[in-house]
Amino acid sequence: MTTHTLRSKRRRSALRNAAFMSPWLIGFSFFFAYPMVSTVYFSFTSYDGFGAPAFNGLTNWTYVFRD
Repeated sequence: MTTHTLRSKRRRSALRNAAFMSPWLIGFSFFFAYPMVSTVYFSFTSYDGFGAPAFNGLTNWTYVFRD
Protein backbone atom coordinates (compact mmCIF):
# COMPACT_ATOMS: atom_id res chain seq x y z
CA MET A 1 0.00 0.00 0.00
CA THR A 2 1.13 3.48 -0.69
CA THR A 3 1.12 6.30 1.82
CA HIS A 4 -1.63 8.02 -0.18
CA THR A 5 -3.88 4.98 0.24
CA LEU A 6 -3.17 4.80 3.97
CA ARG A 7 -3.96 8.50 4.41
CA SER A 8 -7.17 8.07 2.46
CA LYS A 9 -8.24 5.12 4.62
CA ARG A 10 -7.38 6.96 7.82
CA ARG A 11 -9.32 10.02 6.71
CA ARG A 12 -12.33 7.90 5.77
CA SER A 13 -12.12 6.10 9.10
CA ALA A 14 -11.91 9.40 10.98
CA LEU A 15 -14.95 10.75 9.13
CA ARG A 16 -16.91 7.59 9.83
CA ASN A 17 -15.97 7.76 13.52
CA ALA A 18 -17.02 11.40 13.67
CA ALA A 19 -20.34 10.55 12.02
CA PHE A 20 -21.04 7.85 14.61
CA MET A 21 -19.99 10.06 17.53
CA SER A 22 -21.86 13.19 16.48
CA PRO A 23 -25.32 12.11 17.76
CA TRP A 24 -23.80 11.28 21.13
CA LEU A 25 -21.94 14.60 21.27
CA ILE A 26 -25.08 16.53 20.35
CA GLY A 27 -27.08 14.68 22.99
CA PHE A 28 -24.36 15.17 25.59
CA SER A 29 -24.22 18.88 24.86
CA PHE A 30 -27.99 19.29 24.93
CA PHE A 31 -28.81 17.15 27.98
CA PHE A 32 -25.69 17.54 30.14
CA ALA A 33 -23.28 20.32 29.22
CA TYR A 34 -25.83 23.10 28.62
CA PRO A 35 -27.78 22.45 31.86
CA MET A 36 -24.55 22.33 33.87
CA VAL A 37 -23.29 25.63 32.44
CA SER A 38 -26.66 27.34 32.89
CA THR A 39 -26.86 26.08 36.50
CA VAL A 40 -23.51 27.65 37.29
CA TYR A 41 -24.60 30.87 35.57
CA PHE A 42 -27.90 31.07 37.46
CA SER A 43 -26.19 30.30 40.78
CA PHE A 44 -24.50 33.70 40.53
CA THR A 45 -27.69 35.59 39.68
CA SER A 46 -30.99 36.54 41.24
CA TYR A 47 -33.61 35.10 38.90
CA ASP A 48 -37.33 34.62 39.50
CA GLY A 49 -38.16 33.00 36.17
CA PHE A 50 -39.98 36.00 34.71
CA GLY A 51 -37.57 38.93 34.41
CA ALA A 52 -33.98 39.13 33.33
CA PRO A 53 -31.46 37.56 35.72
CA ALA A 54 -29.53 40.11 37.79
CA PHE A 55 -25.96 39.35 38.82
CA ASN A 56 -25.57 39.21 42.60
CA GLY A 57 -22.13 37.63 42.95
CA LEU A 58 -21.58 35.14 45.75
CA THR A 59 -24.73 36.06 47.70
CA ASN A 60 -26.48 32.80 46.84
CA TRP A 61 -23.42 30.76 47.78
CA THR A 62 -22.95 32.54 51.11
CA TYR A 63 -26.63 31.87 51.86
CA VAL A 64 -26.16 28.15 51.17
CA PHE A 65 -23.02 27.74 53.28
CA ARG A 66 -24.09 30.00 56.15
CA ASP A 67 -24.65 28.25 59.48
